[in-house]
Order: sequence, then C-alpha cells, then structure tokens
Amino acid sequence: MKKSESVSTKNPGDFANFPEISQKSREGLISRGIVSLFPVQYMTFGNVYNREDLIVRDLTGSGKTLGFSLPTVEFLRANRLFGTGKIQVIILAPTRELALQITRVLNDLKHHDREYNVLTVYGGVSIYEQTDQLRRGVDIFVGTTGRVLDHMERGNLKFDGLKALILDEAD
Repeated sequence: MKKSESVSTKNPGDFANFPEISQKSREGLISRGIVSLFPVQYMTFGNVYNREDLIVRDLTGSGKTLGFSLPTVEFLRANRLFGTGKIQVIILAPTRELALQITRVLNDLKHHDREYNVLTVYGGVSIYEQTDQLRRGVDIFVGTTGRVLDHMERGNLKFDGLKALILDEAD
C-alpha cells in the first residue's frame, strides 16, 4: 500500500479503506451523494467480495442492497467476468418491487451502459422475451422465485458460470 493509500481510521466506511472499489465507481457513488459506505456495507464488503457465505440482517433503508451489489460488481469487474455470455450472479427476491429495486442499484453501478447485462424476471409479463434475453447473454440475473423456477423448469438457466447466489429477504 502506498503512503497516499493509507487506511482511514476516522471512518471505517471511507472509500480509502476499500481499494477494491475502482476510482470510477467511487466517483459515481459520490455523484449520487454516497461519500462513504454505511455500517452494513463496510462490515460485509470483504465477505461479499471474497464470495464467502454470509447472512446479513439490518433495518430497512440501511443500505443492504448496495452492500451486496457493490462488492459483487467490483469482483466481477476486477476479474473481467462481464460479457462472457454466462450468468455470473443470480439474485432472488420475494417481490417484483424488490427485484426492480435491486436492478436499479446494479444499473447505477455501471461505468457505461453496455458494461454488463442485468435481466430482471418476474411473473405477469411474457416469459418468452426473458428467454430471448437469456439466450443473448446475461451477466446478472435478478428475479422473483416463482419466475426463476419457471425458467429453471424450462431449462433456460445454466449455472456453469455462476460465481454468486444472493437471496434477498430470505425470511
């Protein structure tokens, strides 16, 4: 670690404490008003980045979604795993609203529009369009459990590239 990259002791959430977060990501977060990681984010960042099994509980609004999304995206980015045509991450959510919220956070983390593909699946819409998107290649797959099961039963999901499985609100 260089002298200019010293670890901050004042705020454990300072970006300086997380060299895994790219400069471009830091700039994007700061432009959205996020100047440091929240407790749930800084306490779990290393575990998520290293793809360790983890159970996290915290209050609504504490930043859990960014807490798993940021280290996951940074891991995939650092290891040049985007654009392989294979699903790298599956994120399961109990509701359409939560699945869409997760997708918004993931899309906000992109360095440019085509950096990676996120597909969000849920019932009530055509499964055929979702299937077409899967065939074209998806990096991050977000969905409600019922629709994910539909895709599994149809043989639309391949797990051979999977690096992480995230259950959001698993209770």
